[in-house]
Amino acid sequence: MIDKGLLTMLGWEPGTELRWRSHHGIVVIGGLGGSRLNITAGGDLRLPARLRRTIRVRAGDRVMLAADPNACLLFVLAPITVEEIVRHACAAAMDEVREQ
Repeated sequence: MIDKGLLTMLGWEPGTELRWRSHHGIVVIGGLGGSRLNITAGGDLRLPARLRRTIRVRAGDRVMLAADPNACLLFVLAPITVEEIVRHACAAAMDEVREQ
């Protein structure tokens, strides 16, 4: 399940039909092309098994969420993806510090 506060911020209500796509371990959810999912009658967004497999998480695993309210998009990142992004950013920062 996804934080309902984010869904409200994005203007997604029960019954809203969304689409999802995966790109480099990040799932993008919104009104774009791709596989379908809906906000449930109870106002929840559940990640289907196929989506979870795409980013290598299991039911109940924690994920990082980021929203772009202007574009009405929700980004879902698996812990391993967050780790890779942080590792890359830290390596770039170290390289920059060494050059100074």
